[in-house]
Amino acid sequence: MRYKVIGWTSYDDKAYPNAKVSYAIKHAVVEDIKNNGYCFTGYHHQEYEGCVPVLNTGEKAVFSQRGFGDVMALANGMHGLYDYSLYAYTPDPNDKCYVLPTAEPRRELIQGKKELAEEFVISLDFETFAKADITCELELEDAEEYRLIEARDTVRLTCGDMDEKYWVLSVERKKDVSYSLEYKFKFRDCYSFEKDKDQIVRDYTSAKTKILLKLDYKF
Repeated sequence: MRYKVIGWTSYDDKAYPNAKVSYAIKHAVVEDIKNNGYCFTGYHHQEYEGCVPVLNTGEKAVFSQRGFGDVMALANGMHGLYDYSLYAYTPDPNDKCYVLPTAEPRRELIQGKKELAEEFVISLDFETFAKADITCELELEDAEEYRLIEARDTVRLTCGDMDEKYWVLSVERKKDVSYSLEYKFKFRDCYSFEKDKDQIVRDYTSAKTKILLKLDYKF
């Protein structure tokens, strides 16, 4: 989806309905923060004027304070499990270190979601191409170019002279971990396993992410 932030508003602004925040929407917000050098916290996001992003869908993206802390951490290139805590709250919201948005929403940039759908071209080896064609599923290693892919987009899969188009029905992301169920359980409840906690968190955080696309033929 060609999601873009078209300005900023307040948390309680009723002029813009709340978006159902997805991975793609979250990363569109990250991109706007990076491009404009903003730096503020989840507290600002909820309590200050002009700290809630408005999307080109005409919706606003609202987060919990921790959720927005994670957005800001990602915008600063931080991917640790607890990095969100650096940007969730603030002892002094008026500190001069913070850079808050000033751009008001540009309503003329609002579009329907059908207009925002985009096509992703993905080149595959024969085995992967054939498997996707048979199962209508495609698993890839996640990458920057796929961060905004979402249901209702299309993908064009190519392999040599072969070319097929599909609707994207759903997008799932998961950590590419090959641990036993016991090890996964330890990560989920790692506070009960202090001896292994640090290593479990490091392993999980550094693991690559896989993206699974469920597809349907586009005729």
